This record gives sequence, C-alpha cells and structure tokens, in this order.
Amino acid sequence: MTQPKAAPFSFDRWLRRSRLCLLFALLLIPVIPLMGCYGEFALTKAVYEFNGDVSDNKFVQSLVTWVLGFLFVYSAAVLIDFVILNLIEFWTDQNPMTAKQTLESPDGSQVVMTPNESGNEVRIDMIRNGETVESRRVVKTASGKFEIRDVDGQTVGRVNQLGDGALELSRPDSEEKAILTRDMLEGFKAGSSRSM
Repeated sequence: MTQPKAAPFSFDRWLRRSRLCLLFALLLIPVIPLMGCYGEFALTKAVYEFNGDVSDNKFVQSLVTWVLGFLFVYSAAVLIDFVILNLIEFWTDQNPMTAKQTLESPDGSQVVMTPNESGNEVRIDMIRNGETVESRRVVKTASGKFEIRDVDGQTVGRVNQLGDGALELSRPDSEEKAILTRDMLEGFKAGSSRSM
C-alpha cells in the first residue's frame, strides 16, 4: 500500500486554516493606521485622577477602580483616547482635552481658561478691549484643594472642595472663610450660561 503524498507547504493554505492566526491578523488591521500616534491619553488620565480623588482611603479607591472597570469606564476612556483624541492630537498638535476655552460676557470682555499639559493647573486671563487686564493661575495642590496664584506666583486665595459639593474660599492673610453651597454654584452656572 502506498502512502499518500503530503502536499507541499503553502503559507496561504496555512493562514486560511489557522483561526488563531486569522484572529491576530484581524486584531492588528485597525492598529496599522494608528502607528506613531502616541499622545497624552488625557481622558484616561482624567478618569484615573477622578479615581484617586474619590477618597484618600486606598480601599475606597480600589473599590472605585473595580466599579469603573466593571462598568467599562476605563476601557471606554482608553478606546476614545486611542482612536479619536490621540489621532486629533497627532494631526493637529493640540489635545482636545486640554484645549483653551473662551467665555464672552455681554459687555464684550472675555475670560480665557488655558489648562496646562498635566491638567493640574489652569491659567485664567480676563481680557477687555483686546488687552489682558488680570491673570490668575488655579493650581491643584491636593485632592479637592486648589490655590489661586497671581502672575508673580504668590498665593492670593485657596479653594477647598467640601464633601457635599460646596466650596470653601479663603485668603492666606485672613481667617475669614466663605462657603459657596452646591445650590449657589448651580445657580451661578445656570445664570452665567444664560448671560454668555
């Protein structure tokens, strides 16, 4: 009895028969246009910072990590960063998550908010008639704690975020503190969005 001859090796045939290889090929196809599009992953960093700011307790942070992971928040942030935001950043050299924002008031003055690359600082410029009349920097110093600094870097105010969503405002040269409740903040947001 004669043995059947083995067919010569064919890469095409091997590729067609190998489901695992086909799976890897399919998974790599979408990555090809994204090669070299390394960006900041600002959205993913924002989700990560939110997770870290929830509490100083590592067990609470871990629990929130599991919840965000279970709800695919991290996965969605990475996907949006990787597929959309990093491509925009690569081709325009601007990250949409750290883009400057301009608000215009009815009197024509403008407030320009420019976040820095790391997202822990925002420069706020008040502009009237095309000239900057005042500048401040809001710097995040800790979870829920911010300092307001003038152009010389001197601290002129502090903002502490309270557990109920209110803000506590203070000055370094005074013991007085002002509290902006959550309702006051919501009213301010609603009023400013109508007037601008």
